[in-house]
Amino acid sequence: MKMRIVSVAALLSLAFLFIFSACSRNQPPEITPETPPEITTTEPVGTAETIITTTTPAPVTITPAETEPKPTETAEPKPVESTEPKPADSTEPIITTPTSTNTTTTTTPAPVTTTPPAPVVVAPPAPSPAVVRLPVASGTRTFETESSVIDYSNTSDGYIMLKYTGDRSRILLWIYSPSGNRYQFHPSVAEAQRGFLAFPLSEGNGRYTIEFYEGEGTLYSPVDKQEIDVALSYAHMPFLMSNYYVNFTSGCAIIRKGEELSAGNLTELEKISEIYNWFVESIEYDWNRAETVQSGYVPNLAELMRDRKGICFDYSSGMAAMLRSQGIPTKLEEGWAGSEYHAWISAYTRDVGWVNTWISFNGSSWTLMEPTIAARSNNEGKQSFRDFVNNKSNYTTLFIY
Repeated sequence: MKMRIVSVAALLSLAFLFIFSACSRNQPPEITPETPPEITTTEPVGTAETIITTTTPAPVTITPAETEPKPTETAEPKPVESTEPKPADSTEPIITTPTSTNTTTTTTPAPVTTTPPAPVVVAPPAPSPAVVRLPVASGTRTFETESSVIDYSNTSDGYIMLKYTGDRSRILLWIYSPSGNRYQFHPSVAEAQRGFLAFPLSEGNGRYTIEFYEGEGTLYSPVDKQEIDVALSYAHMPFLMSNYYVNFTSGCAIIRKGEELSAGNLTELEKISEIYNWFVESIEYDWNRAETVQSGYVPNLAELMRDRKGICFDYSSGMAAMLRSQGIPTKLEEGWAGSEYHAWISAYTRDVGWVNTWISFNGSSWTLMEPTIAARSNNEGKQSFRDFVNNKSNYTTLFIY
């Protein structure tokens, strides 16, 4: 019985070898051992390769030949790089490593190094360009005496200009408006001798009378008296120009600050609000100057920007200069605030018209454009300040510049 089993096995082996030899000439042989070893195969699955590993004897790979097949030794399988698609946030390849007969593939992404984005630098809004309207003594129309020249070439822009060539220690200019209101100016002799000074014609169209005096001490002698008829090119032109009390030039510190405060696409009311708040918060009220100021005081805007303090005339002149340079007609008004002689401003906007002594609208009423009193009021005095300025009867305008 045992011999029969061996003979049958031998016959089956010979038959298999015969069939294998006959087929090897046309196609690769297939080997089916009695105990098939596990072999390493690689076949495409999608875009990845599947790796099967074994701990059994090394597999034998048969390479087909034209005659007899020759056994070929193969090396132990080595880990290979996976061709699986990388995660979107990975910067390194993913490596798979065989571990045991029943292999589980584990993918461990390499640490991702990220570079933080560069900080975004946001440029500040570009300054709002100033439009500085400076008076000019054109010389086309003048009144001249031995000691003075009055140039009225540009009355359509709302001003006259004066130059003094005399030798007295004091001079005085009176301008009578069409309503009969007399505007009085005490220019410095030294300033009037250096060049022309501009004085506003601030009450609109009509006939103005100009009287000029020179003198010593409190005594004055008349030098010239003239009448001129004024027709303004634009009703608010006098309140856009630089003049004796609102004196500014191109590129001066107060105009540059106005450009900075008005940066961006601000409306006229927003520009007014920004400038007003800056004066209230940044300029200190000068109590000492207020107690010692003399008649004929003239604001010096260069000193105001340097010292950051002043009195009502300084606040109002400085704010008017900024707003005028931004194309917003602004009146510097002088008169009585209760029992105090005072100065404040009014501004003109295309949407509202003249904001007569008022600045911001809360939906039902305007708040007085009163930078001086606002700056002087402490927190406890804010309500009394509002009560005072909201009562228009507390303000009486005498002069407009």
